[in-house]
Amino acid sequence: MKKLFLSIPKPVLPLCTTLLLIALILQSSRPDEGLFPLNYINIHALKNAGLKLETKDIFNPDGLSLTNALVKVGGCTGSFISDDGLIITNHHCVYGGIAGASSLENNYLENGFVAKDKTQEIPIHLPCKITSSYEDVSIRVLVGIDPGLSPSERAGKIAKNIATLIAEEKIKQPEMSIEISEMFVGKSYTLFRYIYLNDVRLVLAPPLTIGQFGGDLDNWEWPRHNGDFSLVRVYTGKDGKPASFNTENIPYKPAKKLKINPNGSKEGDFVFIMGYPGRTFRNETAPYLAFQESIHLPKIQAFYAWYLGQIKDITKNNEAEHLAFAGDVQSIENVEKNYRGKIQGLKRTGMVNGRNKEEEEMLNWAKLQPQYQKIGVEAIWILRESWAYKNAVQDIRYWSQFTNNQSKYSRIAAIIETAKMQWANTEANKTLGNSQKTGTKKAILNALFKQLGTIEGPLNKELETRVLVKLAKEGIALMRNTTTIAGRFNAPNMFGEPQAYFDSKVKKMLNNQTPEQWATQAAGITFYCNLEQLKKYASIASNAAIAITDKNQATYDNKWWEKQLTHKDALSQWGVLVDRISNAVGIQSQIIEEKIKASMPIYLDMRRDFKATQFIPDANSTLRLTYGYIRRYSPNDGEVHLPYTFLDGVFEKANTQPAYRLPSVVADKLRVKEIAGIFKDEKTGKVVVGLLYNLDTTGGNSGSPVFNDKGELIGINFDRSYTATINDYAWNENYSRSIGCDIRYVLFVMKYISNADTILEEIGITNDMLQN
Repeated sequence: MKKLFLSIPKPVLPLCTTLLLIALILQSSRPDEGLFPLNYINIHALKNAGLKLETKDIFNPDGLSLTNALVKVGGCTGSFISDDGLIITNHHCVYGGIAGASSLENNYLENGFVAKDKTQEIPIHLPCKITSSYEDVSIRVLVGIDPGLSPSERAGKIAKNIATLIAEEKIKQPEMSIEISEMFVGKSYTLFRYIYLNDVRLVLAPPLTIGQFGGDLDNWEWPRHNGDFSLVRVYTGKDGKPASFNTENIPYKPAKKLKINPNGSKEGDFVFIMGYPGRTFRNETAPYLAFQESIHLPKIQAFYAWYLGQIKDITKNNEAEHLAFAGDVQSIENVEKNYRGKIQGLKRTGMVNGRNKEEEEMLNWAKLQPQYQKIGVEAIWILRESWAYKNAVQDIRYWSQFTNNQSKYSRIAAIIETAKMQWANTEANKTLGNSQKTGTKKAILNALFKQLGTIEGPLNKELETRVLVKLAKEGIALMRNTTTIAGRFNAPNMFGEPQAYFDSKVKKMLNNQTPEQWATQAAGITFYCNLEQLKKYASIASNAAIAITDKNQATYDNKWWEKQLTHKDALSQWGVLVDRISNAVGIQSQIIEEKIKASMPIYLDMRRDFKATQFIPDANSTLRLTYGYIRRYSPNDGEVHLPYTFLDGVFEKANTQPAYRLPSVVADKLRVKEIAGIFKDEKTGKVVVGLLYNLDTTGGNSGSPVFNDKGELIGINFDRSYTATINDYAWNENYSRSIGCDIRYVLFVMKYISNADTILEEIGITNDMLQN
């Protein structure tokens, strides 16, 4: 793969400097850097690769181009395929919305869904953003950044400058969503203006046994045979501006829609993808990569594997609970297997050893360079020391992370205990009058409700009990060892209290029970088990300024929250301890992170000069492009994977394992006797299902359109091969392959499974085209 876009801020560099850097990048082009920002396009390199478009057809800041048809769909990518705001993306990107719209009576997740007209479309929570424009703001973000600033002062100044810029931009363009993204750590920043659309409605979803055929068994694998696509539509108010859901809203009118090419592709064809890849780490240090391989990835993978086992065990015989957790399970399974692949890839490629060797050579080189003899060598040692701290305290950092993210009981307890403390302080403050106290209490409840509102997903008492037992056992062991932990952080006063304080609190909380006994009992009697009830009463309280009257809840009096904020729940002391430990760990971790971020700009400059090359910014959920070819590969000795799969393969796999479940009602529809020629591969006469290509993708590229050389839609990207999970750290022709759903299978499913003739006509697939 060759470089396509440059990472040079257009407004800042003079033409001669720009041309010099373009030449440098093209000469030093490396195949592992392919997630290109849309700064400059080298049309000659693209055309040499096979593109038949002009620069302005792909990216045109002064007119319409393919970029105008792209949408950021939640954490994925989508694209407009009709003039009425119809978006195509992946089934797994809409999975949570489909599950949320489903019930035991109308199980759209299992059976699929299609709206025969716009009135049948179902509102779902899936925010969509369209990139309107962007500009480099590095100079303005870094104004006032003096070399003499401490890491904390530097981080604070940058954060303040970013907040100021966003606020100024919001005044100029209040209808836009404004974000500033860091392109290179501490060096380069870009301001993005987005049109934010939140009236999103489900239009079509295939049955689960098509959209997720192969399930977790096939996830990150090739060959694939699933139809991972869904359709949603975005709406605006009658004035064409973004609006919340309203039956009077009208379909959004995109500036550009994609043309679908139902003729598909063949092996060796040039293809490219545009989308919003989430995060890559190719410009990181050797200690960072070592931390990922030995600590971060294994810790999270192991916990997620355990957590998934608990969910599946609890929900296996309960269809309602299984449906409620479907979105969580799908998301966590994806991450858990991805992390397993990354661990394998890092070990397999020896990437850590390679980067360590490079940095040792760079360190020796820096000692001979006047500009880096001091600051460069110092930056490397600060980075190494900072990552050594992270290694030393990883046990409490990950316990704190899991406790706050995976244990809803612990999170709720910490939130409510903080509110209780603020409430008590307000009551005890004799300088406040009654009206001031009432106002302060309302503010406390407002903050409480907002925090409770961030806790999403189902709350299952049995699961919460199991999680609390596990984390209480680990957490109490850590709480009994705070002096050692603080020493490893090199911050003896980080917890604000001596070890005796924690010993006393833990002893009182346990009350002669083991951690397991205490957690089991506490989880069984806490009033935190009804999250929706907590949210409801927090909302009522914040809106009614303390006085609460709910005639439908006879068990609660008119000051329900006042009672909750003045009594001790079974998890009260646990919440206090979790909050104290987590805050202390967070503060110290932030200090370390600020040191790393302050040193990274010097490290990046030094590495650029040492290697005599420019680097492409790591992916950061902003618009990028990658290109390559439909191509087979050999992941292991004696093993060759062809770049296409066919409908025959679906039937070969069907019902051989639970992941390949294919109900007869779906299978019968797939066995079409008279298949329209538009769906058949020209060479084989078969229905193509999946396609494989050597493009450079990562998380966030799910749902990205796969374009042919003319910029026509021929597939929907949805995954990578297992060996390509390493793409976050490096790309390699030998093992990096991405996977898409062929547009012919998308259309086939729409026609013969969903019977979506009206939608097919809307996207330009006419009856004449569907004749045999």
